[in-house]
Amino acid sequence: LADPRSGEEESRMQVRELIESLLEELDPDDRRVLLLRYFRGWTMGRIGQLMHISESRVCRIHASILERLKRRLESRRPELLS
Repeated sequence: LADPRSGEEESRMQVRELIESLLEELDPDDRRVLLLRYFRGWTMGRIGQLMHISESRVCRIHASILERLKRRLESRRPELLS
């Protein structure tokens, strides 16, 4: 019997691989913001202190990164997002 979830798992793996490739394309500062925010759990304020910029600036940078990643993801593989 075929596992109905196998297609979902394959799709998730494709999305993950695509996201990883998109992250590699980011400049080091953008990758740093995402790493600190999502993998270290740092607050925007703490990231700002480290980077010597305001918390609101970190928030704008973060929003910009997410928007760029979303556009790139949608343009490369729209069928994976449906």
